[in-house]
Amino acid sequence: MNQKKTDKVNMAVIGLGVGRWHADSWTQTANTRLVAVCDADEKKLAQAKEHYRVKGYTSYQELCDDKEVDAVSVCVPNYLHAPISIYALEHGKHVLCEKPLANTVSAGEAMVSAAKKSGLVAMVAMKFRYTNEAVYIHRLLEEGKLGEIY
Repeated sequence: MNQKKTDKVNMAVIGLGVGRWHADSWTQTANTRLVAVCDADEKKLAQAKEHYRVKGYTSYQELCDDKEVDAVSVCVPNYLHAPISIYALEHGKHVLCEKPLANTVSAGEAMVSAAKKSGLVAMVAMKFRYTNEAVYIHRLLEEGKLGEIY
């Protein structure tokens, strides 16, 4: 990941349907900066570029060539999660992918393999993952206080 003077992660969002929520979140998160958006729909793209005052791309491949981008939110239809996430990882971008991970087991396995090979962070968007409640429950699980999980 590129190290900036501010140590913020430069984010981009691919897909501006549910991706608008991601874009809004990246603009409100202290350690991230939204720098680009991507969508094949030029009208959605133009609106988002103007709203967020960022660069815009109609091609995720071109976005992944942008050296300023450290990480991407992949917010496209499910069948595109794997190819776009794998491409981003292969081009040096960390990936946060919307649910579900992929539309087939083999596509999901390919994504995991690409993430391991790249050494980058890749994860599925789970908005409650780091809430106080989820962290507490995870700690209880690790301590064995909830019994056998099946």
